[in-house]
Amino acid sequence: IGVRLVGSEMCIRDRMREAQALAYSVRSYYSIAKKQNKPSYVVSYIGTQADKLHDAVREMQKLLNDMPKSPSNFEQAITSMKSTLETERITKSGILFSYENAKKLGIDYDIREKIYESLKTTDLEKIKAFHEQYIKNQKQVILIIGSKENIDLESLKKYGKVKELSLEQLFGY
Repeated sequence: IGVRLVGSEMCIRDRMREAQALAYSVRSYYSIAKKQNKPSYVVSYIGTQADKLHDAVREMQKLLNDMPKSPSNFEQAITSMKSTLETERITKSGILFSYENAKKLGIDYDIREKIYESLKTTDLEKIKAFHEQYIKNQKQVILIIGSKENIDLESLKKYGKVKELSLEQLFGY
């Protein structure tokens, strides 16, 4: 089960990639825990040039802490989510996997029905309240992948503790 912060992904893409030319690619989403009593988390991705790294990280942090409000993006996202839920079908082995995943969350029904119904009453203020409670000013882990020669490791310390990983630690080979 995954839920997007409705409309915020489009705002992030618009502001970072198109308006400020800080990134080739931008994405951010809220991932609900796969099991009961496990944490949910936000995953954000920025594909940028090394010389724009600090500006891109700063802007992403700003956007994660101050959710942009865009009523038109919000409405587009609600419409898109409804359409996806209306047309999505769980078939074959997906039925078993969906059932097993629901059991891990302590539920015995298809959560998509509740999500669909909640979209009818969800508004931008409810999303903002969710953002304030669960995303704004939360601890972050930042992973920067790039050529060591192009990244000033010392300057990254302003974001917190820096730990350099080997390719094997990062990718398993």
